[in-house]
Amino acid sequence: MSLRDEGNLDEAQRYLLEAIEEFRREDDAWWQARTQRNLAELRLAQRRFEEARGLLESSLEVFQRNGNRYSEAQTLRALGEVLASEARRLRAAGDDAAAEIKYSLAAPALERAAEAFRLRGEQWEEARCLRAAGEVGDLRNGLRELAFVRHAEQMLDALGDTWGVARTRISEGRALGRLGRHVEAADALRRAVADFDEVGNRWWQARSRRTLAEILLDGGAPAEAAGPAREALELYQSLGNAAGVARARSVLDRASGSGGQ
Repeated sequence: MSLRDEGNLDEAQRYLLEAIEEFRREDDAWWQARTQRNLAELRLAQRRFEEARGLLESSLEVFQRNGNRYSEAQTLRALGEVLASEARRLRAAGDDAAAEIKYSLAAPALERAAEAFRLRGEQWEEARCLRAAGEVGDLRNGLRELAFVRHAEQMLDALGDTWGVARTRISEGRALGRLGRHVEAADALRRAVADFDEVGNRWWQARSRRTLAEILLDGGAPAEAAGPAREALELYQSLGNAAGVARARSVLDRASGSGGQ
């Protein structure tokens, strides 16, 4: 999954599909399910949510059947992230009733996964679930989601996970933005940009910049948004990340005033 984490989604997809086919030939259900979960997380990054959900539901059945609670909780976390993404897409399309159904499934899945890891003493995994629970995007639970994100950040900081803290600052910025606290949101995202510049991960450099641009646009500062949006687009282009390029270009168009033309 290092290829995915570096933003090389097409190459990562090729390796994962080959691995899944190999495990299928060997009739190794556990490894096939685990690799399908990895592919689902890649599909999530590609915004192919229905495919991701199908892969995760199949993997979850395998882990539940085998009694592998750790892998079950990991898969439940990923499924919750996909359901939340589907909910946000439905809400953006104006289908509030369908979005509410997805939100009502996403949040409990993520909280169950967090609790499973808490009982096992797996603090890093628990923090990851809490961060995801804070990213659901249900406007009815804005303060609760912000609390999840900040708890996750505290846990990751205590664990010395500087990358995880940087990643969680993006989540914090989004949560603050949903609450209309755009100045605080932009500050959190600028910290995330600086953190990922220090780490040198181009995919996350791009994602943090794109998210900063989105928050600045939402806060009524299109002139400020253009710079990070343009930088995000250039980074995605350097990675050959087509999905990222499309999203960054859309944000840049909005910042430059051409999104509605």
